[in-house]
Amino acid sequence: MRGLYRRGKRGIWWVDTTVAGRPVRRSTGETNRRDAEIVAARLLEQARAIALGDRSPTFPQQPISDLIADYLDHLEAKGDTAQHVGEVESILRDIAITAQVDTIGQLNRGAVERGLERWTGKSPRTRQKALSVARSWFRWLQRTDRWDRDPTAALTPPKLRPVKAQRRALMPDELDRLLEVAPVCRSLVYRVAATTGLPFFQPDAAMQSSSFS
Repeated sequence: MRGLYRRGKRGIWWVDTTVAGRPVRRSTGETNRRDAEIVAARLLEQARAIALGDRSPTFPQQPISDLIADYLDHLEAKGDTAQHVGEVESILRDIAITAQVDTIGQLNRGAVERGLERWTGKSPRTRQKALSVARSWFRWLQRTDRWDRDPTAALTPPKLRPVKAQRRALMPDELDRLLEVAPVCRSLVYRVAATTGLPFFQPDAAMQSSSFS
């Protein structure tokens, strides 16, 4: 075990040790060693509480900002792009600010729902992304013993609108196949439309197949 060490591009101090036979590898979220030592002592205290099965009262009082910083360090350490890390940070901080909460114990389902109201009126895809980021964060907190619940589990992601097919001109081979199967009179309409540039909706209005009878 390395004890206290620095990692990542931001030079964040991490603690790597063993408590009650369990490995503890956590980010302090600090770039100053003295501040990191203070945070490390708190993290070790929390790790001992986990080993004893006691998550209160210190766990609910964990600052959300610290837990977000830990998660960002994790994303950075596993090679996520700076753009992605920045987007995750913005979403998580906006949720906390909109919900008006400071500690993880305050961030229950109702608070998360209030936080997600920040994206009310946005597209379903944007709202779904915000929920997905929050859900990934809570699941990571659970996996790393930083918190014991996921208030997003009961939330339903917004439904995405089906992507509309875009209109485009037929490729020459596609036009040939269409002309082969179309009735003779209608194939003449299609051929004139394709060669003169008439919009898709105009051939029937401008010409009828009887025009070619």
